[in-house]
Formats: sequence, C-alpha cells, structure tokens
Amino acid sequence: MRIRPHIEIDSNKGLLIGGLPAVKLAEKYGTPLYVYSEDAIRESMREYTSALTDIYPHHTIVYAGKAYLTMRMAEIVHEEGLWLDVSSGGELFLALKANFPPEHIVFHGNNKSAGEIAMAVSSGVGRIAIDNVTELERVQKEAASQGVVQKVFLRLTPGIDPHTHEYLSTGVIDSKFGIPMHSGQHLDAVRLTLASPNLKLMGIHCHIGSQIFDDSPFLLAADIMVDFAAEVRDKLGYVIPELDLGGGLGVRYKDAGPDDGNGIRKHLRNAAKRVAEACFRKGLPTPRLFFEPGRSIVAASAVTLFTVGTVKALPNGIPIAAVDGGMSDNPRPALYGAEYEAVLA
Repeated sequence: MRIRPHIEIDSNKGLLIGGLPAVKLAEKYGTPLYVYSEDAIRESMREYTSALTDIYPHHTIVYAGKAYLTMRMAEIVHEEGLWLDVSSGGELFLALKANFPPEHIVFHGNNKSAGEIAMAVSSGVGRIAIDNVTELERVQKEAASQGVVQKVFLRLTPGIDPHTHEYLSTGVIDSKFGIPMHSGQHLDAVRLTLASPNLKLMGIHCHIGSQIFDDSPFLLAADIMVDFAAEVRDKLGYVIPELDLGGGLGVRYKDAGPDDGNGIRKHLRNAAKRVAEACFRKGLPTPRLFFEPGRSIVAASAVTLFTVGTVKALPNGIPIAAVDGGMSDNPRPALYGAEYEAVLA
C-alpha cells in the first residue's frame, strides 16, 4: 500500500522509505531518526522548475533552506538548478561549505547581525533581502566598507491575511517581518535604496505566510506588488526588474493519498499569469519572477522514525504508547496544533 510517493507499506518488509525498510534504517542508525527520500525531493524540485517554462520562462525557483538544510541538501538544490534561501549566518556558512554558488543565494532574516551582513557581502551573495530601513543603512555601510555594490531585494508587508494559523501569517500589517506598505515607508525605502551608491535594487519581495491552500491570497499579493512597482515607476522613474512572491504553499500532513499533490504546477501558473496580467494593465514589462518554496518540496519526502518504549492503558481504556521522541524533535503540534499520521513500521 502506497502512503505517499516513495513511502509504502509492504506486507513482508513493513514500511518502506524509498524502497528501504524503515526497521533496518532504525536498527542501523538508531531513533529518533529523520529519513528523507532524495528521489521524492528531486521530483518536487523538478515539478517547480518545469511548471512555467512554456508561459513565463524568466523565473527562478529559490529553495527555502529553513525547511530542511544540510550540506547534501544544498548540493541537491544546486544540482537541480534552484537557488537557495538562507536566513542565518549558520545556514550561509553551511551553503558555502557545500560549495553552493554564492551568487545564487538569497539571504533573509529580520534581524541580521553586523557579522552576518559582513559575511553575506564578502561572500558575494546574489541578493540580500532587506527587512527594514535600519538594515538598509547597515548593508549600505558594509558594502561601502568592502568597496562593492550589493544587489538587494526590499521585503515588503502587503497587509494580507492568508487565513492560516496566526503564527504562520507573516504578511499582515502588524507583522514583524518586512517594510509596511500602508505607511509610506515602502516608497521611502525604495528612494533611499536608489540613492545608496553601494546598493543595487533588483526587486521587491513579499512572503504572506505558510500552510496556505487557497491561491487567492497569493494572487492578491501579486496585484499589490505590481501596483507598487507601477507607483515606483511613476513617482521615481525606476522600473523594478524582479519580483519575489515568496513561498507558503500548503502541505497536507493527514489524509493525503499517494496521488494527493499540493498543486505546485497550478499554483505557480496561476500566480505567473496574474503577474503578467497586472503588468499588462499597468504598462510594465514582466519582471523576472522568483518563488521560494520550502515545505512543499521536502514535506512529502520525510518520515520520522521513533521506537515504542512502553505501552499502557488509561482507566477509560485508551491505550498510551510512549516513544523516544517529543517536543525536542518536533515542537509543531504544541506551537501550531499540527497533526500527523502515524503508522507501525
């Protein structure tokens, strides 16, 4: 019985992950154990990279490293032709150690330290996603001290409620992430960036949240961002060449059948068409379009193996099985109310 692509239950061998018996993996490596199917990861990446080739070829897929990042994962990302999004100095260090091309790295984070900014600039990352005006000034100062021109995105907060868990919503007006688009700060930030001799404004960025199953918020974000690009052209005479719509496509952790995909192709094509239509209305050239998927690339490929230690029954008859894992391995059920499926290996 196939549970997910590359994950199935065999009547003789038990749970198989990428064709390998889960019990054998647990015996060899111990538990708790995180197991990822490389084939499944590559298939998801290829679904992303092929989705727009016929209707919007000038686009870039950026894997969001916060979903899962090791040196081997960084190598796979590069081999499949994706860029990499990092959000800490540690993730940047790991990517560079894996020989990931720095020019294909987008460096995120809403509180980058001086050391992280210096590291990003000196390593030649492709884009620094600037989260606020204070950071903008710091990146300009660091780039000037190193005698380089740093390419940047401006992360904006479009004020969209994507109707996901409140802890996963990052594009609302009062979000801690990004420059608000309802106070005039966003236009001032563009003006300041254009006036900074050591910064090159490549694009604007937004990320409205995670675990979103409805395309409507993404399409609204596309409209808002293109509208702002037109405002920048009209008021400042600058045509923004790139637009990053972030990630956030939802993944079903329960009741997902083997063929229950997360609509990658449909999602990307809807968003790209909306951007193209909005640009046509505003008389703008279509920008190079960036997407930053993470969870939707790796979630369906992963299994966590635990070993059952003790089993007992409560007075009401409900059985309790204790395993060698908990919040330290996965805090999401406690933080977000996340639910998962469990099977015996």
